[in-house]
Amino acid sequence: MLQQELLLTLAEISVTVAALSAVAGVVRHEALSGVSSGLLRDVAVIGMFVALFALLPLIFWNEASMFSFRICAAGAAFTWLVGYVQYLRGALTDPERVTPAFWIGMLITVLGLALLGFCFFCEDEHTVSSYLLAMLAWLAIAGLNFVTSVFSDSATEAK
Repeated sequence: MLQQELLLTLAEISVTVAALSAVAGVVRHEALSGVSSGLLRDVAVIGMFVALFALLPLIFWNEASMFSFRICAAGAAFTWLVGYVQYLRGALTDPERVTPAFWIGMLITVLGLALLGFCFFCEDEHTVSSYLLAMLAWLAIAGLNFVTSVFSDSATEAK
């Protein structure tokens, strides 16, 4: 029961983060650069995907089998990887976007994808925990993008 409650809480937090990024984008629309507004859009998209993949296992929850987590882990890993490749295409063409936050995000992405891979290939008592940790890592990427987008323009305005 604890895992189900954690998944619901994670979905609620993810939707809140997505909504907060939309509000920040509207409030600071004139002050945001193209990169920052793109990062806020990414935060909203990531937040909604984390909410989706936090709720999907609950729909197909079966105590006897962790098959639903394996399928959701595969779907989440595929979605995360496709989104990250799209992000990398833009980031590697613009050297201004390769910052310390970029490298931290890459490290979190590798960790999250490894956790989803573990969840997909191993069916044991740690499947749910690794899935939850992977969703938290994905949400950490959204948080990192949010902080980077909101505070990067503030630093350039102060100069």
